[in-house]
Amino acid sequence: MAAHTPGPWTFSTHPQPNGCPIIGARGLMIAMLTHSINHDDQRETAIANAKLIAAAPELMDALTALVMNIDAGGATLGAMADARAIIAKATS
Repeated sequence: MAAHTPGPWTFSTHPQPNGCPIIGARGLMIAMLTHSINHDDQRETAIANAKLIAAAPELMDALTALVMNIDAGGATLGAMADARAIIAKATS
């Protein structure tokens, strides 16, 4: 598996004058979305995409833990709760 920038990742729309959300970690820019929050027809999509991308490391960790638990004989309630919480964070 390729190494990625460790989480947590965050997103910000500031100080970008074009309003395109930036996803970053530890002072590094990981991505910039092409949708702008400055345009009414793009705002909701831009923020939703930024949240999803910023949650990627946590989603990967939760999915990996869930699969490991299943492989070990059954998913634990804790692994399921963690996965649900991170999905909610990425989609709320």
